[in-house]
Amino acid sequence: MQLQAGERAIFAYFSDDSDARVAADVLIQAGYNEIRVDRISPYSASRVNRRTKTILSSLTMNNSGSNLAYGPLLAADPAASGMSSAYYEPPGSSSILLTLVCNDSLSSQAIELLRQYGASV
Repeated sequence: MQLQAGERAIFAYFSDDSDARVAADVLIQAGYNEIRVDRISPYSASRVNRRTKTILSSLTMNNSGSNLAYGPLLAADPAASGMSSAYYEPPGSSSILLTLVCNDSLSSQAIELLRQYGASV
């Protein structure tokens, strides 16, 4: 994506998904229309077929013919140890990203609105 002349991209980080969604709704009501809310995660959003056997060396040796089910690599994650939650987020983490594209002249108003809803801009 490339911004047009006079446009600005604003990245706002939230720790709560509902706060980000409310802020997005308020921005839409204020006339902003290029808004996207995403979750930042170390895990893939796609589903992995867990029934397929995978050889770990085929994943690490850059074998193009390998079956890319990441089960063995996910098992090495600290969340798999049973000592932490699979959705563990450290206190104060901001894993929700709201992206807004707007005219440069309207960016200060958008930033103020985002901060009112707890965003880190």
